[in-house]
Amino acid sequence: PVVVGQFMWKLAQRLGFANGVVLDPATGANGLFLGTMPADLSHGTALQGIEMDTLSARIASQLYGLASIENKPFQDVKKPNNRFDLTITNVPFERITPTDLKHNKGGYSLHNYFVNKMLNLTAPGALSMVITTSNTLDAVGAHLTEFAGKAQLVGAIRLPSGIYSATQVPTDILVFRKNIEGGKFVGIPAEEWTTTGTDESTGLTINNYFLKHPEMVAGKLEKITGRFGKEGLRVAAEGDLQANLERIAAAFPDIAVRRVDTDSV
Repeated sequence: PVVVGQFMWKLAQRLGFANGVVLDPATGANGLFLGTMPADLSHGTALQGIEMDTLSARIASQLYGLASIENKPFQDVKKPNNRFDLTITNVPFERITPTDLKHNKGGYSLHNYFVNKMLNLTAPGALSMVITTSNTLDAVGAHLTEFAGKAQLVGAIRLPSGIYSATQVPTDILVFRKNIEGGKFVGIPAEEWTTTGTDESTGLTINNYFLKHPEMVAGKLEKITGRFGKEGLRVAAEGDLQANLERIAAAFPDIAVRRVDTDSV
């Protein structure tokens, strides 16, 4: 939804993003993040997008003429590491494992691959912001350990189920700050968001970050049962989404960004 795109830009500004080169590696035809960028960022900000679908890439290029859109799968796009002042996207939800010897040595699923490659491309001290399935945090694995070795989690927000038509799986906004040598910023302790525990209200296993910070859930956690008896998580919406997001934003720090050139790191 547009309200989520607008919120994420506003949060990026609050955390210190002012201008620079921005990459959205899953642009889509509507170009959510290209279209919701605040007007006061238009000067000094260069937008780059990646979209694998030819028609969607063509539509996005026509809608956002000032943005540079590449029509390729993200795994086929070669970009320099430590380059972008902000990486931001809504990652695709497909059950595939991209082949990429440079950015997917762990053989991660598509959504976790996107997060990993985005972190690689993000400049030291800069932000990487993604909307991804709740499985990224709730399914503990090597991907979280790798993420924690590259970046600090600034914060996360669990969104209501069903706000994206492609999936009923809950989605999270994850905000990372790329590590910088000698940096003083302290994010969420890695042991807090790379582990899971049991939610007492549902009996389900979820990331410990949300167990410790239930205020970062934009709704109510519920247990649901699927067609074949498989239990799953649902986040029931409560109240106005925009108001909830603005409330949750207060838990984030005021400034997190410190952009440096890689030569000085």
